[in-house]
Amino acid sequence: MDNSSTPERTIVNLSDIEVAYILGMSDADASQTAISVQIDHSYSAVTNAIKNYDIKTFAGVAFPSRNPKVFSERESRTLLHVTKKNHRRTLEDITNILPDKLSKHTLQRCLFTLSIK
Repeated sequence: MDNSSTPERTIVNLSDIEVAYILGMSDADASQTAISVQIDHSYSAVTNAIKNYDIKTFAGVAFPSRNPKVFSERESRTLLHVTKKNHRRTLEDITNILPDKLSKHTLQRCLFTLSIK
């Protein structure tokens, strides 16, 4: 086997503040290398932020959508117990009672998979 070490590709999700800082520094004519050293991110992350966003129209970063939450057996049992105990309450009330704060639609989807309407 070949034991050559190839660098793995990592994905960096920059926060709104970091992107705004990068855009502000870029607008002030700072070099991309200086910005990457300042914020402790890679040069390519800084380059992509400058390429993808404009300082005049920047309103925030849209994070990539994630797969729906998959419930463990324990979480399903807890959800089932709380739902049966509070069967007259609304979905919003049940989400507030649960230890994991879920959205109404996630709760609805999980109850559907458990055959509870």
